[in-house]
Amino acid sequence: MSVCYNKTRKKYFICYDLKLPDGTFKTFSIYNKEWTKERGKKYVQMIEQDEIDKDQKTRKLLMHKNNSITVGELFEMYKTEVQLQVAEQTAYAKIIGLEKYFISIVPINMQSDLVFTIKTIEDYKRNIVSKNLTSKRTNDILRFLKEFLMFVSDRDYISYDLARKLCNLLKPISTDKEVKEKLKFWTVEEWNKFYASFDDNDPWRLLFEVEYMAALRIGELIGLQWKDFDRDKKTILIRQSITNSGKARKTKNKSSNATVTLPEQLVQKLVKFKEIDMKAEDNDFIFFATKRTSKTSVRRVLNKHIQMSGVPQISPHGLRHSCASRMINMGISPLIVSKHLRHSSVKETLDTYSHIFPNETVGIIDKVFK
Repeated sequence: MSVCYNKTRKKYFICYDLKLPDGTFKTFSIYNKEWTKERGKKYVQMIEQDEIDKDQKTRKLLMHKNNSITVGELFEMYKTEVQLQVAEQTAYAKIIGLEKYFISIVPINMQSDLVFTIKTIEDYKRNIVSKNLTSKRTNDILRFLKEFLMFVSDRDYISYDLARKLCNLLKPISTDKEVKEKLKFWTVEEWNKFYASFDDNDPWRLLFEVEYMAALRIGELIGLQWKDFDRDKKTILIRQSITNSGKARKTKNKSSNATVTLPEQLVQKLVKFKEIDMKAEDNDFIFFATKRTSKTSVRRVLNKHIQMSGVPQISPHGLRHSCASRMINMGISPLIVSKHLRHSSVKETLDTYSHIFPNETVGIIDKVFK
């Protein structure tokens, strides 16, 4: 047994050998997202034997029921493992993706050896592809299932060779026919129609206006507090993002953790909105201070007013794309657009919206060599 360091994950993990029922030995690894470089190798070494004892006990117990274990039991094991190994938001995405598109269509009480077959996995892939999700979403879910299959294989519930065969059936679908994930956004006219579907004093209208004009991600939007709003500088500070489970976490990356400049008209609306609630404090959330709204509520209200206004269907993130499209079509430089969106680089902006930027090569060359 030994404590090792994974440079990619930047985490320590424990390796040990376990004797299998057939007399052979197999090496197993134990991961925990808390075993960071900062926590230190000595800490992991202190708890090494206890962790191995717990892991061995679980594995030996499960080996006795190897042939009768159900898909549901395996999935519960997987959920526990993934929640320990990766960040909360990542774990949530993997678990929900599998629950919605795999576990929901597989009898969870069925024995695993009857589920993990070539026919079952082929049927599963056909089912997910038929959902008409974006290629990125489809490929993410296929990747989650591949990880689940390797998890099951690592615990000897299916052979490694079978796991590899099944994973080979889950190759990513082609994205060639999809233009930048078909970024969905509104024109200025469509935004105005959506905006007009709200009553003048509806706080939801202001919420969507902030999301649109500040190009915020949905988690950043509902995580805004009054202390983030600077009336004099006409900015909001993006410090946190709310996860699907309702917990606050750090923003997507360092560039996301930045200030966003607001137009004067929006600043005045926020000032007036705060004055309505004279008891509002700095730590209160800007929208629905007493009970922070959820991502589900935002999507529900968005969809309701999309139906009311008759504009094309988009997601909350589509408002961010709509802001970017509006800036690009007004001739704003990619550098400014990138800064407003808080992208990590201008390259990210160009890669994401290259099909929106006008092709001005001919005009520019004419000007250069006039």
